[in-house]
Amino acid sequence: MICINLILLIGQLTELLGIIIWPSIILIIFLFLRTSIKSFLSRIKRIGYKGAGIEAETSSIQGKSEEANIAKLGTAGANENLKSIKGLFTPETLEYFRNIVLNATNVDAIEDGDEREEILSLFSQLVFLAMEFNKTYCSIYGSQLKIFMKCQR
Repeated sequence: MICINLILLIGQLTELLGIIIWPSIILIIFLFLRTSIKSFLSRIKRIGYKGAGIEAETSSIQGKSEEANIAKLGTAGANENLKSIKGLFTPETLEYFRNIVLNATNVDAIEDGDEREEILSLFSQLVFLAMEFNKTYCSIYGSQLKIFMKCQR
């Protein structure tokens, strides 16, 4: 009789555990990710219903840190800033883009150091100009796309 009661008790505890375990796991996941979830929810601009999804702003922290790193390049400690930015990339990626710069500028064939410096400086200026143009273009194109989407409603 005691064995049967024990087996029934274990069975009921197992059922109870089966009912409680999934909500508990989800609760634990939400507790670990609460700051990320809060951040995501604060960036949501629009939630769609039929065929549309969630539209959220990009993280302003990432954009601000990139802009801050680029702004620091003109300061006295630019060399340290360049090294810290360079540390974000793998050696393979750096080598790949080094070869692109060498092929685009052909500076390895130039023996005069001043001329080499002038070409690399001009190339850097053009890269920054292209980056700023890209930001402006994305801003304009993005706003046009938003207007187009509003007109389609």
